Amino acid sequence: MHLPRGLVVVIVIACVGAAPSFLASCGGEECSTTTNGAGYDASFVGRLTGRSDGTATFSVESAKTVRNPSPNDPIPKLTASVVVEYPDGNTQFLHVGKRYFVNVEWSGSAFRSDVHRAGSCSPGGTRNADGSQIDTANLPWLHQAVLVAAALPVVALFVVTLVVWSTRRRRRSVVVVER
Repeated sequence: MHLPRGLVVVIVIACVGAAPSFLASCGGEECSTTTNGAGYDASFVGRLTGRSDGTATFSVESAKTVRNPSPNDPIPKLTASVVVEYPDGNTQFLHVGKRYFVNVEWSGSAFRSDVHRAGSCSPGGTRNADGSQIDTANLPWLHQAVLVAAALPVVALFVVTLVVWSTRRRRRSVVVVER
C-alpha cells in the first residue's frame, strides 16, 4: 500500500485535530443552571410522590404561570397532585421523595416535560429543585461505549498511517544501503 506523503500528513493532522473536539462534544458542556421557562406554559416546584412508565406524579409546593393560558387550560396549583408525562423512559432518572423544579407544557390532554440531563444545555425541562441538572449517569457504560465506538476508527486510522509511514521509511533505508 503506497500513500503519498502529503496525504499521510493530511490524515494524521485530521485525526489528531478532530479527535479532541469530537470527544469533547459528547457531553461536559458548561451550562447555566438557571432557567426562565421559555417555551413552557407553567413551572412549579414539587416533591415526586410516584412514578410509572412514562408519567410522574408531583405534590406541588410552589407554582407560577409562564404563559397566558387559555381559559380551559389547567394550571398547577399549590398542594395539588400533578401528573406529568415524560418521553423516552425519562422517569427512570426521577426519584420518589425528591424535590424537582418542573417546567410543563399543556398538550391539550396532559402536562408534559422532559428531564434536563447533566451535560445537556437544552433549556427548561425538569431539574433538581435547586436548579441543577439531573444526574443521568446511571448508564455510564452506554456513554463509554459511544466514546469507544467514536474513537476507535480515529485511533485505527492513526495506527495504519504510522505503520505505512514506518514501512516506507524502512524500504528507503534498505534501498540506500544496497546501492
